[in-house]
Amino acid sequence: MTVTTNPVSPPYEWTFRRVVWATLVLVSVMFCFWLVYHFYKVVFILFIAIVVGIVIRPIVNWLYQRGVPRAAGVVLIYLLLLIFFAGFLWLLFPLIFQQGTTLAMQIPVYYQNLRDWLTHYPNQLFMRLGQLLPATLPTLNQVQQTGQEFVESAGQVWGYVLFLAQIFFIAVVILALTLY
Repeated sequence: MTVTTNPVSPPYEWTFRRVVWATLVLVSVMFCFWLVYHFYKVVFILFIAIVVGIVIRPIVNWLYQRGVPRAAGVVLIYLLLLIFFAGFLWLLFPLIFQQGTTLAMQIPVYYQNLRDWLTHYPNQLFMRLGQLLPATLPTLNQVQQTGQEFVESAGQVWGYVLFLAQIFFIAVVILALTLY
């Protein structure tokens, strides 16, 4: 009795078909990572919208059981969040303004202390650096803005306005995606 063995190829032999599939999978994974890298803001916005939707779902369901339509429940929650956020800012801005004013008035004192510390430090590098600094900071009356400085400051203001508009747009998109 002879036993014939069929030579069976190992299960992981690299055939042309497997090489093509492995290459396609690798390229697809790399493409997905590339998309996530270039569109990370979109992915982040979608993630935040999903999290907010999951967080407000129990409240919307509770309101729905009490007879409030789902869309009205979501709008009600959005309004409550807006009121809480506006109240938070209303309470926070005076404190920030007061501390900013106090800090702005103390900057010359901090500068003078830093300059004195540098000039009396035993290291020659720090001592020379302290001697290179002006004795006092220029006041706003001493600073004269040229046309170029005005354009640069206007550009900075425009940058802040665009940043705030972007934040507002992202917030609206997150709320709209959360609604769906």
